[in-house]
Amino acid sequence: MDSLADLQQAEVLSSRFGDDGIKIPVCFRNNITEEMSLDFGFNRDILLPSADFDKIVKGNDKIYTDSLVFTTPASHNAVEAIQASDSIQIQKKYFITGISTNKLATERLIGLPFFEQFDFVIFDYGNKVFYVSKLRR
Repeated sequence: MDSLADLQQAEVLSSRFGDDGIKIPVCFRNNITEEMSLDFGFNRDILLPSADFDKIVKGNDKIYTDSLVFTTPASHNAVEAIQASDSIQIQKKYFITGISTNKLATERLIGLPFFEQFDFVIFDYGNKVFYVSKLRR
């Protein structure tokens, strides 16, 4: 952290560090707030279980379907995914992002693509603080 010149520009992102990972409270459309698990292995912005997705995107006209293929060394499985483009709120800031679901989704995840809009993120595990830079311009 000491070597980052822009650290004074960084903001603390509301988060909870626990044995089950890092959780971030996200406020969605229709005043629905969910605690999302940070997962840099997930290569979409936000994933929700279908029931949550349906409540959150109600009234959103930016919804489309896509196809995902999950592969393992032994097999592959094609699944229809439903995507929505929407804005979310974390603390007092709004972000445009993609929200998705599929029939296999059981977790609430926020993935690496969401964080690509920042120049850097810092996990200070010792102090249990999560920093993000200002948004890229």
